[in-house]
Amino acid sequence: MMSLNQKFLSFGANSVFLNASQEDFFNNVMQDMVDKSLDGYSGTIIACGSVGTGKTYTLFSPKEKYQYRGLVARCVERLFKTLAEWDERTAAISMSFIEVVGETVYDLLRPKKPSVTIVDGGNTLRLNGMFSERVVTAESALVALFRGCALRTTHQHPRNSAGSSTGHAILTLSVESRSLVETEPFDRHAELTFVDMAGFEKLRSWESCSGRLIPGVVVGVNKSMTFLEQLIMSMAEKRSYLPVRVSKLTHILKSKIGNKCDTSASRDRWRLPPSGCPLSG
Repeated sequence: MMSLNQKFLSFGANSVFLNASQEDFFNNVMQDMVDKSLDGYSGTIIACGSVGTGKTYTLFSPKEKYQYRGLVARCVERLFKTLAEWDERTAAISMSFIEVVGETVYDLLRPKKPSVTIVDGGNTLRLNGMFSERVVTAESALVALFRGCALRTTHQHPRNSAGSSTGHAILTLSVESRSLVETEPFDRHAELTFVDMAGFEKLRSWESCSGRLIPGVVVGVNKSMTFLEQLIMSMAEKRSYLPVRVSKLTHILKSKIGNKCDTSASRDRWRLPPSGCPLSG
């Protein structure tokens, strides 16, 4: 039954993809963002929705056939293909891959995924203990990607027997480019960030799962998603106070979805922010 307040709510999206291929999605959502990163513009894509709606498949597509490769693989391929065609400038690419489970941050690129601590310097945010891996080929980047995906925290769910993520994954490709022409010097830095949100679910949807899932884990996922929504709404309305430090997820993502960062959100069965939100999807 719909309440009076709910009745008059309306939401919108920039684009809706129906039965689109991975290639179509990349060409329409990420290709321009990748090209702009080589000119110093950062970009972020957030995949969010309920369990089993294809978030991880869209971004990472682990262990899938080449034709079904996800956005990260396609972005990496385009980056290195473009770099191979450069004559008058060069670039270095590094990757970091972390997971936020509850209020703990883990490094997915290191064995046994050690914890990472957040150090807030006011204008700067540092993640102590996070490993940044230099990748020199598309193949080495994909090896690091699949290694990290294998360490993610998962639990079986009725809609995803292979295991649904109960932690938010954040993969960042850092692009450092500079000119080789002395008369036109420049140094540019940009980041491409891919966020695979854990499924937003009611606790009872996990009750028929085999194995033991601590209820607090599900509650923690839902709380962090709510805090992220509040942050996005606050940024969209240009409020003087932004609820950044209410969770580790919002603390980390604040710099990746605000300022001059080009941000897109892929959503499925998730409450959409109103018009004016700095997300497009």
